[in-house]
Amino acid sequence: MSMKKKVFKVILLVIVLILIASCGFKPSTGETPQETSVILKQVQTGTQGIVANFVPNYPPPDMYDITELLVLAEIKNKGNYDLEPGACHIHLTGYADQIIKGMPTYLPCGMIEGKDIHNLEGGFNQLEFRSSNIKLPPKLFDYHAPLNLLACYKYQTVANPQVCVENNLYQIASEQKACIVKDVSGGGGQGAPLGVSYVRPQMAGSKAIFEISIQNFGTGKVLSPTIGTHQCAKDLTYKDYDLVAYSVKLSGVNNLLCKPQGFLRLYNGQGKIICSAIVPNTPAYETPITITLDYNYMESILKTIQIIKTPE
Repeated sequence: MSMKKKVFKVILLVIVLILIASCGFKPSTGETPQETSVILKQVQTGTQGIVANFVPNYPPPDMYDITELLVLAEIKNKGNYDLEPGACHIHLTGYADQIIKGMPTYLPCGMIEGKDIHNLEGGFNQLEFRSSNIKLPPKLFDYHAPLNLLACYKYQTVANPQVCVENNLYQIASEQKACIVKDVSGGGGQGAPLGVSYVRPQMAGSKAIFEISIQNFGTGKVLSPTIGTHQCAKDLTYKDYDLVAYSVKLSGVNNLLCKPQGFLRLYNGQGKIICSAIVPNTPAYETPITITLDYNYMESILKTIQIIKTPE
């Protein structure tokens, strides 16, 4: 390479570096800490997870029996938990499979990312259910086919409310305390259909007790995390409903004990976890308590179409 070309490349590199430095490259998350905080709030709140809908006019409200039936399902992840492959299935039920033949009963959603600080809308995908074999029975001139689009998916909620911890044995004037022990609301959800509605801390000497209220904020059903999402349209028993796996961690405390152990059964969409721990004899301080919920979730949307016998 000639000396002139080397000099030219060096000059070009210097110019590029100067341009980069002059631009300042502000973060895409927000131009100020306040703006970034607002965006983070949007990511960390909300009461939706996977939302499934029929693409308009797929299928149309009326069609002939010789026409191919094409159902397009649009799947959006409105929560903040990333769906891995195999963690979600969309089921299509409700119709008579003796009339609409060859339609797949369920399809995997694929990988769909949740909303984050760079994408507040979350990821999406589109699935196709097809049947080109529709057979109306003799003397039946039309059939009102109910199409029930059912989404079943594994999801996780993580809540990190900050609670005040105070050892009552450490006496100090109230006006000198860093925080006051009080209920912490989880209103607005945590970016998932199941969430923490509030945490109620109580202090009894050196013992801290936390009452954690769990609530189904969504419109669907909570299912046990132990079942497969391909099973949701069949083979479920009452024991599979309203069962949540959970864990609770209090920053700086290793002896936290919670009841019931490991799993929580919801009643009327609500449940409580009671945790307790011995806290050190220190002044009042504020610390996060991390509540992680693992579960399956199921909800559906119904559309009825009319299939008309083709005139002969």
